[in-house]
Amino acid sequence: MRQALNYMLDRMELREKSIGVKAGERNSPCEFISGPFVPSSPYYNRSVAVVERSDLERAEALLLEAGMEKVGGRWNFRGQPVSLRMGMEKSLDNEAPDILSYIGNQLEAAGIGSQVFKIPTDKWTTDAITGHLTDYDLLLGKWSFGQVEDVNELFNTRTRGKGTRNIFNYHNREVDALLAQFDAAKTDTAARDAYHQLHQKLAEDLPYLFLWKLDTKSAWRTEVKSNTIAPYFYFTQFDNWKYDE
Repeated sequence: MRQALNYMLDRMELREKSIGVKAGERNSPCEFISGPFVPSSPYYNRSVAVVERSDLERAEALLLEAGMEKVGGRWNFRGQPVSLRMGMEKSLDNEAPDILSYIGNQLEAAGIGSQVFKIPTDKWTTDAITGHLTDYDLLLGKWSFGQVEDVNELFNTRTRGKGTRNIFNYHNREVDALLAQFDAAKTDTAARDAYHQLHQKLAEDLPYLFLWKLDTKSAWRTEVKSNTIAPYFYFTQFDNWKYDE
């Protein structure tokens, strides 16, 4: 089912409608990804292809293989029409306006019903991140990295203090083993190999339907001198800043 949903999404169309980036546009601030890392990361596995355009024939073949049938243009499972409850952290509507509705429209066009809901940020923090927002079939969110690109808490089985940000309570023993392999790595090469394998496995199992990464840009007035924009933690170092009127 997750693989079929992945092929139902037309990321080119989603990006153009929600972000405003057209196909072929140079210096796009929005780059498609096939896994949990940014393409410039040494952990990004470039052998895993990005699904940019929808492939409804492939999606249909996967759903038929899963035992579903299409009746009157709508996919059914065990005699009941399939419909997904989809939620999104409300603040994301400012970054990608109406993206949840666009995703719902694409799934509807492919024969999957949808109900969309915007989740307040406080509820997202208390319920979604802790794995308690279980009345949704699909959640739309984002994450950002600090200086260390460690995704273990996102995908590790939620047990014994691990998987603290595993919002879907995802469980896969092979993934857990790769995450342990990353933690135990003694060299950069070993860590990279573990995460390359993780990227490949996640692209097959798809606990997430990866969309894109966004560039963020900084700006300041020219009157501000001796300023340094820290790459990860904004406005934590400004002792040397000067304002020249």
